[in-house]
Amino acid sequence: SDLPGPTDNAYISRNNGVSLTVNVYVDTVVGSLTLGGPGLSPTLAGPAALTVNGPLSWQGGTITGVVQCNGGALSGICYLIGGQLINIGTLAWDDATLEDAANSVISNAPNATINLTGNGSATTPYAGSTGATFYNAGQINVTNSVTINDIFVNTGSLSVNSGTFNLANGGTSYGTIAVTSPTAELMLSPANGTVFTCASSSDLNVAGNLLFAGSGTGTVDLAGTVNVAGTNIFSSGAVNVTGNYPITTPMVVSGGYVNLNGTAALTPS
Repeated sequence: SDLPGPTDNAYISRNNGVSLTVNVYVDTVVGSLTLGGPGLSPTLAGPAALTVNGPLSWQGGTITGVVQCNGGALSGICYLIGGQLINIGTLAWDDATLEDAANSVISNAPNATINLTGNGSATTPYAGSTGATFYNAGQINVTNSVTINDIFVNTGSLSVNSGTFNLANGGTSYGTIAVTSPTAELMLSPANGTVFTCASSSDLNVAGNLLFAGSGTGTVDLAGTVNVAGTNIFSSGAVNVTGNYPITTPMVVSGGYVNLNGTAALTPS
């Protein structure tokens, strides 16, 4: 057969100036996959799923189907148009920008890791669309100033080791978000009309600053545990505190609405 198999390296990259679409009609397994390249924008489509036993090197182009990879790397400008990207290994996400459309899904599976090292928007809406979702059930490590514009659902762990990590849409965290450095920051800035919720099971441990900057009616609901060693900055949007959020460090309120009905004492310095 001319079809790649579980130990083969697959390449979908050369379109020679013409449109190239590869359809996966039956569930297929390959050893590794390189998709796209400088100036090359092929499309990988369904209707069936493609499983990559090894790494995915996504260098450009579009995924509209389902791709599961065992780690790899993202680079350049990539498009996820109603498709699914499922990572089960260690994925290096450098300066890549992933433009995703409605109903697109990025999923970091349990025991998997995504390392966000680029600067800027890791995900951004495709053509102004909304409704893409980023699920994290594993570990995400942030080492630069990164913005996620998708709905973000966290049941795993997220570590912000440097820079400012900005969650700029709605979603829910059931797990742990930790800012590990006093010079790093976490920003919660849900878009107008969206809500980002930290559930009662969630834990925010912030060694640096925690910033609330919702757009318009963007709202943050804090029902879990929050500990901030830096400054608590409320600049816009609405923040509702019903969990354990003892504010013992500087607190700055310059705009928006803050409803403090939590279980902890407030003694800002």
